[in-house]
Amino acid sequence: MTATAALAGSDYAQRSREMINLVKDLRALGADAEVDLPRIAVVGNQSAGKSSLVEAIADIKVPRAAGTCTRCPMEFRLSYSESAWRSQISLRFEKSKTGNRLPNVLEQKFGPTIYSKNELEDMLRRAQMAVLNPSTSATQFEAADFKDKLMLENELSFSPNVVCVDVSGPDVPDLSFIDLPGLVSNEERDVIDLVRNLILDHITGNALILLTITMRDDIQNQSAALLAKEVDPQGLRTVGVLTKPDTLQPGEESGWLDILHGRKHRLHHGYFVTKQPGPQELLENLAHAEARKREAAYFASTLPWRNVLQTIKSRVGVPHLTSHLSKLLTERISEALPDLRSRSLASLRQARDELSSLPEPPSDNSLSDLLRLIGQFEKTISDCVGGSIHEPSVMQHCRATYDLFRDNIKATTPEFTVNDTPYSSQERPRSAKDVQGFIKNHITRELPFDVPFDAKAHLINQCLEDWPHFVEACADAVFLGLGEMLDVKIEQTFGRFGNLKESVSNVVNELLNEIQDNAAKHLQWLLALENYPFTLNTHYLESYREKYLKKYQEERSQATPDENDQPAEAASPEIVLMAEVRAYFQVAYKRIIDNVPRAIDYDGLIALSSRVHAALVRGLGVDTEGPSTRLKEYFAEDPEVSDLRAELQAKQKRLEEITTRLSGFSGKSDPGRVSIVRSSFRLNASSPLSPFRAMATTNSRPSSRLTVQNGGITEERDDLSPQSTAVSPEPQDSAQKDAVSPAPPAIDPEEIYASERKKVVESALDSLLNQLTPENLDTISDQLVAWANSPEDVGGTPVLSAIVLAVVRKSVAVGWVKMGASICEKLISNVGDHVKGKRSSGETFAGRDLACSYLVDHLNALIAEALSKSTITGTIHDRKASDFNLANLMQELLEMGEIGGGGLLKYAENKFKEKGNLAQRGMELSYAILKSCGCLLDIPLNSVETQNVFTAIEQRMEEVSPDFRLMLQELIDLRERNWVDMLGDGDKKDE
Repeated sequence: MTATAALAGSDYAQRSREMINLVKDLRALGADAEVDLPRIAVVGNQSAGKSSLVEAIADIKVPRAAGTCTRCPMEFRLSYSESAWRSQISLRFEKSKTGNRLPNVLEQKFGPTIYSKNELEDMLRRAQMAVLNPSTSATQFEAADFKDKLMLENELSFSPNVVCVDVSGPDVPDLSFIDLPGLVSNEERDVIDLVRNLILDHITGNALILLTITMRDDIQNQSAALLAKEVDPQGLRTVGVLTKPDTLQPGEESGWLDILHGRKHRLHHGYFVTKQPGPQELLENLAHAEARKREAAYFASTLPWRNVLQTIKSRVGVPHLTSHLSKLLTERISEALPDLRSRSLASLRQARDELSSLPEPPSDNSLSDLLRLIGQFEKTISDCVGGSIHEPSVMQHCRATYDLFRDNIKATTPEFTVNDTPYSSQERPRSAKDVQGFIKNHITRELPFDVPFDAKAHLINQCLEDWPHFVEACADAVFLGLGEMLDVKIEQTFGRFGNLKESVSNVVNELLNEIQDNAAKHLQWLLALENYPFTLNTHYLESYREKYLKKYQEERSQATPDENDQPAEAASPEIVLMAEVRAYFQVAYKRIIDNVPRAIDYDGLIALSSRVHAALVRGLGVDTEGPSTRLKEYFAEDPEVSDLRAELQAKQKRLEEITTRLSGFSGKSDPGRVSIVRSSFRLNASSPLSPFRAMATTNSRPSSRLTVQNGGITEERDDLSPQSTAVSPEPQDSAQKDAVSPAPPAIDPEEIYASERKKVVESALDSLLNQLTPENLDTISDQLVAWANSPEDVGGTPVLSAIVLAVVRKSVAVGWVKMGASICEKLISNVGDHVKGKRSSGETFAGRDLACSYLVDHLNALIAEALSKSTITGTIHDRKASDFNLANLMQELLEMGEIGGGGLLKYAENKFKEKGNLAQRGMELSYAILKSCGCLLDIPLNSVETQNVFTAIEQRMEEVSPDFRLMLQELIDLRERNWVDMLGDGDKKDE
């Protein structure tokens, strides 16, 4: 029995073989694209003896003819077998010609199984040519005639795709490694960079670097050594192999012995030295065993090696190197398995989540889908126009616009006075004296003391001159907001189908323009009616006439007449005219501030809601015969979405295969190394978490090995805990001790445990909160409090998770605001002082203070998130809805006394003062907070802070756009009305 056969029969060798085969299978599945698989990568400069080293380790012959150097990665997968030597070549295509990763990794056999070592070299040459010519079928190279010049001209100079070589036999060790192209220097710059980047891809991350260093040149001159140091600066992952010792010149030996002993250029795993057959020996076609025999004889008989052979015995020769590499690779795979499992599961969950977030692919029934989308769109528009609680933004925008319109009309009130005023003239009289002159200038056939009707009508129409402008501005603002809303809803309903969205947008915009034109004509008609003074509202007119007669008479009685003038009579014609014009204005004002909004509402919003369905059916051609071609064009999915879905489906399938392979892998660890122990934590039936048992079984979302056992939730995980980890030191000779540097610090397993623990807590909480309703709020919140106070959860994880889920995640949903706030209030009031934890600042808190600090941290996070929704990427309606949900949550917490108002007011003051890109976003959010919480914030305790806010608002009024001016004016009006939000309160204002 050979030494290789004896070693292969051990339990350790069996475990090693299983692990190496596991990584081989994972790599064939394309796992390299998802997780960082352990590997050995062979690197070196050209002519560093790398090919000879590969031949010596694998007991094969690789192509050596001119122009056939390694031009793609070659993965050698060696395994012991009692059967005769055999080999199978495969090609693994991971990337396209342009270097982009393929969605599906393809590993295909190349040629038949090879039973003669002499045939392998030729097939490797052919396999490499197949990889370098991806446009040609690989089968054409299996029997290609290399004398054909065309077959010698490659499409690519180098390729990232891999030639895989499986070798098994009774003298083959269990080992796997990737031979990379040698670093080149005498090539074009782009070729040099291409090879360098290809090598970096393989030696970065979880790779053992087998660095081939020729002793013919100084180590510092070898670019491969510099590249290895670049990615592994501490030398923790690199194994050095010194080659061509027979090329040393006298006097050069000491420097290389220092390296071998670890006194220079130290590496954690040290160095080995090997001797391969020279040019003359290659002509002899030596057998592998004979080559190893001559290698041992060389080191035993040649200076300086024979003098130091006892101290470096385990570092000399290919057999020692191969054994050490096999051991290192096995250890690395064993240590990486838990991380590979967790990362592959995390990647699988992410792929599933991303896939579920994509819309469903178009169905075969396009007509039914189109009618469904049209109906859904019509319902959405109806909700917006009707002021549904789910769609409040349109009507809120209209109310603010109508308020401004009312104030603008009110500002045109004729301010008559008995006294002289600089604002009065004969053409636009406002003083009694000028009104008297105005009457005199218009008298023709009238009897004494009669006022010409034309004069009265003229004064009335002067007051209405600016009304058309205000009516037009009001209508434009409403239709502008309506258009923005339609753009948003079209995107939400039809956005995934580009052609359909464009067609819908055209139809809806055409309808909106038509409706706006009709509304404008009706508004012009309403304004035209006001050109001819008329009213049957005699009671209202008379009451205001008497009111202003009395007012002007009192003013005249208080006036001091000039010395030469006689006191004027109280009921003179000019006083009567002033009172009648002012009274009629009040009648017209009341009429217009109702009629214009009602006309816009009826001719605009309601007309849109009632006509949009028929317009879309007609405009999209649904009511015509043979719409199948058009429908197919409508539902042509965005290529980016369909490509992404296909990519994610391929990724999900690949990850499912990977996780299945990893989960199915078992076997005992090498007792002399780190043992990987599977452990679990269990939440049993007596735990406060027991109400989650049912949710764990019914939750449809995939979870990381979350199972129900013995009535409780159990999550199995792979752990590297201190209790289950044992490391036995290996005996080392003096050379090894010199060569080995201190090992890197181990990863703290408790950090891994805490992270996994938090994920399970959030998953269980999310399942529970998904079933929360107003009816079971008390029951579920009591369960949360009980769990938060459980001795096994003193780290505060349930408190933090409950607040994050109940507030941060759920406050965006309608109906969750009050329930989320109630959960926070109950946790704050009932968490015991034994529950301790750290907030984001690093400070430690306990009990109520801990829950309050978590709440404050996450409210700050909510505000930061709201501000990040910039005016560029978010629509105004989406932002306002999100802002008001946040504001309503704060209102609930203010009412419960769990947060103070001073901080919110200071925040609002700063945002109204702020200028720059985020200024408008900050004002929007502050507007929502003040509108929802103003009555709670504007209290004597906060009087200074409140006044500062409104001082800042007044200072910004003239600097902002009309839309923002509307918002700011609305806040000022709200405060004047003691935070009572009303429409049509003109009567109170007039008094």
